[in-house]
Amino acid sequence: MDKARDQAHSRIVEARQRGVLAWSSESGKYPANDAARELLCLTSDGVLHVLAGKQLDPHVLSYQQLVRAEGVVSIRPREVGFPELKLLYKELSGSHRIGDPVRREV
Repeated sequence: MDKARDQAHSRIVEARQRGVLAWSSESGKYPANDAARELLCLTSDGVLHVLAGKQLDPHVLSYQQLVRAEGVVSIRPREVGFPELKLLYKELSGSHRIGDPVRREV
């Protein structure tokens, strides 16, 4: 694993230990459609993880508008790569219990 992926993995492990969830997952509090989930992940700590270069994509903008209409007013955007985006959904979608070991992707 390269240094960037190691750092991303560490951030996600820490987030999961704090109980952070992927709100934009299919079963999340604010589920995104399939197209939007390929570009973003909203986590319960108020961070909108957006695929690099896609901040102005119509799916991203539409999702932001949707969650703001639902009352989410504080969203902090953060640019991520595709491997980190996939790992966010894999590890924070609520299918794991806190304390379960986090699987590393190779």
